[in-house]
Amino acid sequence: MISSIADLVAFLKQFHRHWLDNPTLDSALIPADLPPPLATIYRELGALVEIDPEPENGRRAPFATQDALMPLSRLQRVDGLVEFAWENQGNWSARCPVGLPDPPVYSNARDAWERPRRGFLMVCDSLAHFLTTLCL
Repeated sequence: MISSIADLVAFLKQFHRHWLDNPTLDSALIPADLPPPLATIYRELGALVEIDPEPENGRRAPFATQDALMPLSRLQRVDGLVEFAWENQGNWSARCPVGLPDPPVYSNARDAWERPRRGFLMVCDSLAHFLTTLCL
């Protein structure tokens, strides 16, 4: 059972082992203020997140199919939040506050099907839980 970020990382390293021999990234590349669950994913699996898919060639990437975890170079800062995930056609994204141990996650996903648009609303009270769902 996956009940923590450590469990998730262990499972995903095993599941995605055919992609790369070493999926880790240098810790110096990871912004110091990222919440620990997100920093752990980037540190332990970041090289897998950085794989660029090529949809025109049918090439997929482990963290970039329908809903994607953003590569470090594409993280965006917006009003004290870091945007770390998106839907592949840009219909929604997910953000969380920085500097907290396990912050809530906010998304504008409901705007894709519901009017009036309400912008970013809390969709999960735990980044660790959200990442477990997203990364699987």
